[in-house]
Amino acid sequence: MSINALWQIILARRMFIAMCTVCCLIGVVVVSLIVPPIWEGKSRVLLNLVKPDPVTNEIAAGSGAASGAYVGNQMSLITDYTVTGKVVDELGWLSDPNLIQRYGNRGSGDHREFRAWAADIIAGNTKVKPLKDSTILEISYTANNPTAAKAVADALRAAYLKTSLEMSTEDAARTAQWYEVELEKLKAKLDEATEVEAQYERANGLEMAGERTDVDTARLQSMASQGAPVMIPPEMVNSAKQSSMELASVNSQISAASKTLGPNNPAMIELQKRKSELEVLNRKDESAAHAAISATSALTAEVNRQIAAQKEKVLAKSPQIAHLQTLQQDVDLRRNQYETAAAKFAVLRVQADQTNAAALTPLPTPAPSSPLFPNWLLEIPGSIVLGLLVGVLGSMLLELLNRKVRSVEELDHVLESPVVGVVGAPRAATGDRRAGRRRTARSPARAARA
Repeated sequence: MSINALWQIILARRMFIAMCTVCCLIGVVVVSLIVPPIWEGKSRVLLNLVKPDPVTNEIAAGSGAASGAYVGNQMSLITDYTVTGKVVDELGWLSDPNLIQRYGNRGSGDHREFRAWAADIIAGNTKVKPLKDSTILEISYTANNPTAAKAVADALRAAYLKTSLEMSTEDAARTAQWYEVELEKLKAKLDEATEVEAQYERANGLEMAGERTDVDTARLQSMASQGAPVMIPPEMVNSAKQSSMELASVNSQISAASKTLGPNNPAMIELQKRKSELEVLNRKDESAAHAAISATSALTAEVNRQIAAQKEKVLAKSPQIAHLQTLQQDVDLRRNQYETAAAKFAVLRVQADQTNAAALTPLPTPAPSSPLFPNWLLEIPGSIVLGLLVGVLGSMLLELLNRKVRSVEELDHVLESPVVGVVGAPRAATGDRRAGRRRTARSPARAARA
């Protein structure tokens, strides 16, 4: 069907389309005036997904998939009976006479308890959605008046926060109780391992100096690091070198002066005297250096002897030392397990005693200022569009049931052959069409009279 054909159908059925539009408009107006207005109360809560918990220092959700699952769980929790049941209790619905009467008039197949029945009413009128590009959950509740809608929405948020806190603290308390039992077991194992190590040390005359080394091995390491040969003091070496150089200089001066001066020359006598003093001094410096070298060699030999004796002692006890190190490793392992469990127990105990949910932050929201229904700015244009759509679709259905040829193009499509010509002008007005039908009806009568 071409656009032109559709337009001709709309023109031909314009009264039907107008009637459908008016009926839809009237129906929407009547329903809006009869049905009580519906108000939507909203409340919001911020999920601190990237803010670490002040107690455990953990983040609520890490990756994108985990974050989506966490948000989905929180949305389901808000409409769960655990939360809606608390709202029923908080709002005092269990003593509301209207709800009690409605509960009494429920169907015979409904066997729910009154509290569960009222909680289902809250869940059915509640919608939860995350705001776009944020970690904020918006809780909306619809009711017949704005006060009730806002009160239930706020009560849902408060119950959700309370339930989240209870779930967190109860889980932490159960885990802390388990850790408390495990701590006793780990403490007993640590004491047992420590006692076995102590008994082995007493039986073999060994003692651990650190986490990985016994006393004898630590002493050998210390002696080896300090057993390098003691160096001769530099000033002693420098003094011997200086006296030797001065003596050589004086001998050179005497050799040069002896060519021009006699042995009894005062200058020659002074040089010979200086030479004698330097020879004495040089002999003293060399003796001191040799003595220092001898002492250093003796000390080095003694240190090496002590290192060798200590090494033999360590090698003789190497199997016992290796076993003692294994016992020490077992003690270290038990201690590490105990300290880790003790730290986790302390964190869980604090988490079980906390009074606010760190991963959730309530956000203030205003009370509704206009009802969700009726919304005239949306319903009037919507009813007109709906009426036009129903009218057009109805016109097309009527046209299919009672097909008419309204143009040359449609005739060409029906006959599947070219149209040679058109006799007479098309009558667009309704009056002309009626007049044409009357003339067509009178034509056979005139022919009969003739």
